[in-house]
Amino acid sequence: MRKPCKALLRNGPLWNMLGSLMYGVNSFVLLMLVSRQAGVEAAGIFGIAFTNAQMLWIIGIFGASHYQLTDLHEAYPYAAYRWLKVFSSALMAVATLALGLIMPMDPAKAQTTVLLSVYMLSHVVSELYQSRMFQMNRLDLAGQSQFFRTLIPLLCFAALQYLGQSLQVATIGLAASGLICVWLFGYLPCRPYLGQSRTTNTAECKSLLLACLPLFISLLLMNLVIQLPKYVIDRLGSNEMQGIFNMIFMPAQVINMIAGFIYRPLIHRISEMLDQRDWQGFFRLLRSQALLVIGITAVGSLCAWFLGATVLGAFYGVQLQTQQVAITLVIVGGGIFAFDQLMYYVAVIMRCQRQILINYIVALTVGLLVCIPLVRASGIIGAVIAFMVIHTGLFIGYVILILNKRKERKHA
Repeated sequence: MRKPCKALLRNGPLWNMLGSLMYGVNSFVLLMLVSRQAGVEAAGIFGIAFTNAQMLWIIGIFGASHYQLTDLHEAYPYAAYRWLKVFSSALMAVATLALGLIMPMDPAKAQTTVLLSVYMLSHVVSELYQSRMFQMNRLDLAGQSQFFRTLIPLLCFAALQYLGQSLQVATIGLAASGLICVWLFGYLPCRPYLGQSRTTNTAECKSLLLACLPLFISLLLMNLVIQLPKYVIDRLGSNEMQGIFNMIFMPAQVINMIAGFIYRPLIHRISEMLDQRDWQGFFRLLRSQALLVIGITAVGSLCAWFLGATVLGAFYGVQLQTQQVAITLVIVGGGIFAFDQLMYYVAVIMRCQRQILINYIVALTVGLLVCIPLVRASGIIGAVIAFMVIHTGLFIGYVILILNKRKERKHA
């Protein structure tokens, strides 16, 4: 009986899928719990606060997690990544205080933003250990860490909200349990692998910071691009509109999450192909992934047209029949968004940090030009169209980036 149990525990792809699935559905379930217990307006407040916390999470990550899990040859030791995590976590804390002082928010939004930022800080610290497990080819431990450190705070939030009927108390419980899970499911499982790395020095830490800086700015811009419609709605619309948009946006994130199950285990393989300059195999792999995403998106769009409003409405306890077209278009945009994420990982592996940055600057500029007039003129449907336009532009930018990089390496 022990062997099957051990085999299950060491099943890396399975735990990667479970961890990614749990992390991916986390925000949807949190929003559903708020919507059902407190209504659409409270869901709108919680949704924009969670969006703010995700932006602050980017500051805490500082691009280092993606850099670390693609650092297969350990160009930088774990000690350097640990130092950068301390620096970025402190920066995140300062940014949280600055956001509360600078950004005009009512007390409910400000308080929820701070609490959710503490919760996201637990994910920031945990990802240092998760990326280390990934580096050591322990995808199983990385997946288990992500699964349990997401599940347990979610259960605490649900229980406290049900028992206390208070969103504030439930969010405090979410943040506190998240911090406890850093120790239980981040540090403890990773501890055997922390000594398997050389020490670092000031020059190396500075070099890593500078290497991650363009990625950090790119990720910040990426999330501004993704969340731009929500921020425009926050300024031009109502809390109720914000709540509905957060609900119908869920399918796009589901498609991206499903694609992530497939992409993440491929990072090693893509790295090896690019290292060996196996361009034929690389483009064959990209083509197969593109066809897979197109297939998932096509099936999802059909399901969304016929069932999307009914299913999402039942999930959130809200009437969404008038959002049928918006939900279907969100699925299409989600497919583009999902493939953009794979292209991003490819560009990181190629160490094209500056080109990624330029791509997101252009995308954000285009997004601002199209999103504000579209939301003002068409509300939620305008926000969805803007989302599609932005990610189509990103996709074109990544295609140009990768083809140019291939040309450079061919002549190197």
